[in-house]
Amino acid sequence: MTFTKTMISKLRMGCVAVALAALVPAMALAEQHDDTARLVTTIDTFETNFQSGNYESMMNNLPPRLIDAVVAQTGQDRGSALSALGTQTRNAMEGIEVILIEMDVENSTITEATGDLSYALIPTVTVLRMADGQRIRTTTTTLGLEEDGIWTLSRIASPQQEAAMKSLYPEISDVRFPDMTQKVLN
Repeated sequence: MTFTKTMISKLRMGCVAVALAALVPAMALAEQHDDTARLVTTIDTFETNFQSGNYESMMNNLPPRLIDAVVAQTGQDRGSALSALGTQTRNAMEGIEVILIEMDVENSTITEATGDLSYALIPTVTVLRMADGQRIRTTTTTLGLEEDGIWTLSRIASPQQEAAMKSLYPEISDVRFPDMTQKVLN
């Protein structure tokens, strides 16, 4: 069989189409991998700050719209508002030891919401030793939000927190968050 220029041209175009079809899922997978890697970095930073009691730095991982709401509510500038939140967290954690904080990225899924927002519902387990020595295991969901390529985190432990985040991020208004559970370990 002899190939004409037209047949060769169509064959080339077919090869290009097949190559592009193979690249699209690979590119999406690479982008998903990059998103997951950035999320893991944010989680590692958060967990390190929480376990070491560096609550002021931990506040830098809060979602921007949440920080904006705190700034608007308190009338403080961003730095002062974050510092005040860190101090409040430090005071609340006085006498409490963080035994474990574990965010299970492997069992979360990154989902694109409307607009430029992606989110992940991250199963989270925290074990704390209270001032009286009692250990409490809490299972919650941490909401990961990606805006402009930056991941932030907010723990969702109550219907009030869920409602607040949904009012700040209407893109996730249809998302269902699992209920928090707590168990005394000793």
